[in-house]
Amino acid sequence: RVLASTLRDDSDGDNDGDERRVEKEQLVAVVLNLSALWMKLGVYSFALVECNHVLRELDANCAPALLRRALCHSALNRNALAQLDLHHAKAVATSASPSPPSSPSASSHDSNATQHQHHHQQQQQHEPAPSLDQIEVEI
Repeated sequence: RVLASTLRDDSDGDNDGDERRVEKEQLVAVVLNLSALWMKLGVYSFALVECNHVLRELDANCAPALLRRALCHSALNRNALAQLDLHHAKAVATSASPSPPSSPSASSHDSNATQHQHHHQQQQQHEPAPSLDQIEVEI
């Protein structure tokens, strides 16, 4: 937590906005790497602390932190909390990605894609959930 307080205390104007943004991104990456380490070691409660640090102190909409925190909650049998984090991460991801332009031919393509998605979702309901070792989250 010293790193975050150092970032906050640097208000003397030496760093311009871009440098502070880069420092913040690097700090987020470091803390998320710590969470990944704890997850690999199976210490999900410590990984959860690191994810919470990112989300509370650095970036409340950090999708990788939300996804990792969801995995930690799931590993700790806190499935309702995991669901909340997954929904939040999905909302963040969809708000960050631009929607494709629509065209007349795109509507028939979208209909086919929707049918394919629905079929894929039905198949996924019958497949067992992957273990935490099979899921990787990129930063």
